[in-house]
Order: sequence, then structure tokens, then C-alpha cells
Amino acid sequence: LMAQVDKVILEKGYGCEVELVSGATMPTFASMDEKGKPDVAAEQWANAVREPLAKAVSEGRLHIANEAPITGLGEGWWIPPATAKKYPQFKTALDILKRPDLFPYKEDPSKG
Repeated sequence: LMAQVDKVILEKGYGCEVELVSGATMPTFASMDEKGKPDVAAEQWANAVREPLAKAVSEGRLHIANEAPITGLGEGWWIPPATAKKYPQFKTALDILKRPDLFPYKEDPSKG
């Protein structure tokens, strides 16, 4: 979602040409650190690469453009108040993952 929002802002607001490329956290970080590409990683899980990211930033190879996305809360998994009220037993992501039956996935209900 963030990449799509960034794409609209960069194209409409700044006249940039934008190509979205899928990538996982580690390979995307490694490519940015070693090759300088992609130019922006809008949905990077920074906590997964905290130490090498800090080193890359301190050495000037990478720059953090936004410390915490939109909400200002940083990384995390969030549930809306209605879900929290309906399922007060959910205190962690692991609590939710234990109950795939509550959030069935059409293709494989065991996964939720």
C-alpha cells in the first residue's frame, strides 16, 4: 500500500517516472546497500536489518527518508478497535496466528 501511495505522490506531485518492483526485505536492503538500487524502498521492514542499516546510514551509503510511516508509530501489526473489542484475548500477533479459524483464507482455511 505505501509503495502505491508513494508512486502517486512522486508521479503527480513531482513529475517522476515510477516503476514498482516487488522485493523482500533482505534482498532489497542488500541491493540498495551494495548497488544503490532501487532508489526508494517504501515498505522496508527496517527492524529486520537494523544493524546493517545503521552501519549503512552511518557510512553514508543509505539515508532514512521517513523514520515512521504515516501513523508515526513505526513498524508493527495493528488491529482496529472493533476487532480488539471482539477478541480481547488478542494481545500479540502470535495470539492472532493461533486462531486462523477466525479469519479464514478462502484458498486454505487452515492458514487464516
